[in-house]
Amino acid sequence: MPKPLVSVIIPTLNRPNFLKMAIVSVLNQDFKDFEIIVINDGGADVKVITDFFQDSRIKYFQHETRKGLPAARNTGIRHSQGKYLAYLDDDDIYYPNHFSSHLAVLNERYQLCYSSVCYAYKNYIGDSLETYQREIADHSYDLEKILIDLQTPPYCFMHEKACLDKVGLFDETLPRHEDWDLWIRIFNSFKAIHLVKVTGEYTIIKQKNSGGYISSINSWVGYFLNTMQIIHSRYRDIAKRFPRIEEKQLERRELLRKWCLLELDKMSDEQIASLQPANIMLNIAESSLLNYIEDVRGARALCGHFTRRLPNVAGLWLIYEKLSELLNDPFQAEYARRQLGMMSNE
Repeated sequence: MPKPLVSVIIPTLNRPNFLKMAIVSVLNQDFKDFEIIVINDGGADVKVITDFFQDSRIKYFQHETRKGLPAARNTGIRHSQGKYLAYLDDDDIYYPNHFSSHLAVLNERYQLCYSSVCYAYKNYIGDSLETYQREIADHSYDLEKILIDLQTPPYCFMHEKACLDKVGLFDETLPRHEDWDLWIRIFNSFKAIHLVKVTGEYTIIKQKNSGGYISSINSWVGYFLNTMQIIHSRYRDIAKRFPRIEEKQLERRELLRKWCLLELDKMSDEQIASLQPANIMLNIAESSLLNYIEDVRGARALCGHFTRRLPNVAGLWLIYEKLSELLNDPFQAEYARRQLGMMSNE
């Protein structure tokens, strides 16, 4: 059989209904020379869904245990045969013109193309998921801008598979932002073009509860602060090519920290506890050391918010103590030790 021109990688984990919609959106493409590679990342077997379509272009692979999203994407890449790679998370969808639109601008000059974003906000109405708002965003990047931040989801991107021979695959050590990390490496070595066209939808599920908290706990932005600090540090040598970029990166990290605090204010103590804040703060505290003292100070402020809401979590006070010592603040370090002492005497 001839090799397909496009390979689309779809990782999935225990969302069979979403997966089916994602696959349908690929099969409905107006460009038909593709393969679909579904990787089940250690979840319940959903081969019955891929078999349902009776389409030889669909390949199914399963991890025996959960390895994480970057590893699932890498498994798909290793089994792909297309000249171009596209990505689709199982809760997102393509419009019928997605492949044809990207392929129209990919050529010898441009090896990566990314389209505009449609954020589709959805709520459950009974057992069905309904879209109540769509928001379009045109994020345009050059190497300098993408070193600061990324706000475009993976479904928007298509690139030559050969790019990965030079820059490598997704970093499986990153719990998040693995796509941003890869795009930086590609932007640094190849030419990219922005397709100012919406060719799919990125799903955001938001629900209101009686407390007025709007957002999924699983998407709390604090999870992204840790990897942002890692990535900004990792590509410091590249960033040095651009004046004031480290200042802009710091401003972006500070903005994200403020956003974290605003979201925490919307949560109940029970919701905050469900985030496992001591684990989160340990990662954020460690990665803050990779950059500047302002990051350590910001990490302590975030940790302080957690301790005020959850004063009986010893792990948070230990982190607060260490951060205070790093900031040469003996008063706050001693305050944390007193809190720990009172907890041990109870």
